[in-house]
Amino acid sequence: ILAQATRFLDKNVSRALPLMLADIKKRSLFSSGVFERDKKDYGQRLLRDVRKVASMPEISLLTEGSPLLDLPPLALPGLPTRVMSGRQTVRNIDDVERFVSSTHLSDKLAEDKICEIDEAYTAPLVKAAVLAVLPALQYGFNNGDMNTAAEAMRESLGIPPGSSAGADQTWGLCVSAFCLGALLGCSMSASLADNLGRRRAVIACSCLFVIGSLIQTLAGYVPIVVAAGVLIFGRVVSGLASGSTTVIVPMYLGEVSPASLRGTFGTGFQLTCGTAMLFAQVLGLPSFMGTEDLWPVYLSLPICPFIVLVAFKSWLLESPRWLAPRGRQERDEASQILGKLRSRRPNSDEVRSELATMCPANRPVASSAEPAKKGFRLQDRTFRLGLLVCMTCSMAQQFSGINNAFNYSSTFLQANGIGEGTITIIAVLMNVGNVGITITAALLMDRLGRRALMLISSLGMIFAIGGLTLALASPGQVWTSPLAVATVVFFVASFGVGFGPVPWLLPAEFFTMEACASGASFSAGANWLANLIVAQTFPTLSSTLKAYCFVPYAVVLIAFVFFLMLRVPETKGKSLKQILSELEGVPSDAAKEENVTRPLTKHVPKPAKVPVQPPTDAANAQIY
Repeated sequence: ILAQATRFLDKNVSRALPLMLADIKKRSLFSSGVFERDKKDYGQRLLRDVRKVASMPEISLLTEGSPLLDLPPLALPGLPTRVMSGRQTVRNIDDVERFVSSTHLSDKLAEDKICEIDEAYTAPLVKAAVLAVLPALQYGFNNGDMNTAAEAMRESLGIPPGSSAGADQTWGLCVSAFCLGALLGCSMSASLADNLGRRRAVIACSCLFVIGSLIQTLAGYVPIVVAAGVLIFGRVVSGLASGSTTVIVPMYLGEVSPASLRGTFGTGFQLTCGTAMLFAQVLGLPSFMGTEDLWPVYLSLPICPFIVLVAFKSWLLESPRWLAPRGRQERDEASQILGKLRSRRPNSDEVRSELATMCPANRPVASSAEPAKKGFRLQDRTFRLGLLVCMTCSMAQQFSGINNAFNYSSTFLQANGIGEGTITIIAVLMNVGNVGITITAALLMDRLGRRALMLISSLGMIFAIGGLTLALASPGQVWTSPLAVATVVFFVASFGVGFGPVPWLLPAEFFTMEACASGASFSAGANWLANLIVAQTFPTLSSTLKAYCFVPYAVVLIAFVFFLMLRVPETKGKSLKQILSELEGVPSDAAKEENVTRPLTKHVPKPAKVPVQPPTDAANAQIY
């Protein structure tokens, strides 16, 4: 009995640690004679407890066929919910759909097909994640710092609100230049992360934010003739850092975290961005730092996270996924880092199993139908259909008008007769709602699915635009201000439920691993381009349509609802193979029974029990 227990505990130290501690405690009590009467059956009870632990399904070993291997190494909100329910998943990916979508007792899978996920947060993992999201603080601040302080900034720059159409266009360029920089940043960040490594790329992003912030601060102290140009240049630099951050940080978090926790860390990234936007909007109010004297100092605040990052950079461990394929010495270093992140011995089965999925020798090669050197073919109908869905959702996200609420709400509400006190309440509440809805969306994604959330989000935003238009078109009424507050907050909350996280998630679910980088790159580029267009055109649209300035966005949302119902399949609870089948119009059941879809991968020969992971590189992180 003791020999069996010892062998098992030696192989499963971390999982059986509580049992070992209880065993030690009981042995000390035996020696004092407190439990002398239990000595007879102690061995039998110990064996029973050991067998109970031994019967727990193991999910820490990534074996071939595990649904977790179907997930790309990116930290995206809701990503694991495609193959998980709560803290459980299945042993084989073919059972995912039935497991996730089962609602009746008769639909439940047998217990031997279900696995409990025991991956936990460790101190090194949490420390690395906290430092990695510091650039997200800088990104969120830069994304929200042009709204509540806009009046003071425009006065100092010589382009006051309502002075001329040219002044509005110049201010629109000050705001939209950020999107131009982000468009460039997200396209070059993958090669930056590959060449520098994930750790140094994260630090470089934070450093670039500092440069952009200093340039923007300088705009408050140069002659007024060039002040706007200096601010625009600083916004481009900060946008460059922001575009890179939205790629590199989720990539880093996804590579250092266990597969089952990538959704949580993705939510943490978005939550950090939303919190930073909240602080930016509050600090930019005229009662804080939104004055002609303090706004240059206000724009320099993103320097603070960089100082913290530099002070504690030893916590920011390099990504083992980036190190593992680079050579034997780097592989040994990756093993040490992975062991530290998982609180395992570097030579444990769990670490070796996960590390094996990160090396090229154990990755599947592309099939002859899809050459790996290209990654995609535009003549591939499946790729084109996925590209249509992802790019449409990404562009509709921006053409919904959401960023106008964060960038222009103070100016256009004031121009339409809303009082300063109401504008302050709206600025605070809509950002508080944005933070709160981020957590709610992550929970709902596990229950409702991607398609349903985007439908709810679109309909809610259409309803909110109708209410906001009514409020702006009825100035002076008793109910005007309360209705404006309620509808703007509801507009932002509706966006956060589905339209916020889902379009960024879709490229990871609609493309094969070979095509994911290219497809996600197109999708991200379309998103930032749409953002640029909306930010540049809204000042003119607002001055022309006045109270009805959001009506065009409602028209876009109505059209998107029809597109969503007709062309976008649900992805929750389905393997990549099933999703691609439904995208081509083939029912998922038929795909499973007849195998009508082409093979996605072809595995190279490998030793027994060596897990297989689809090819992953930094370019796949173009999801953002």
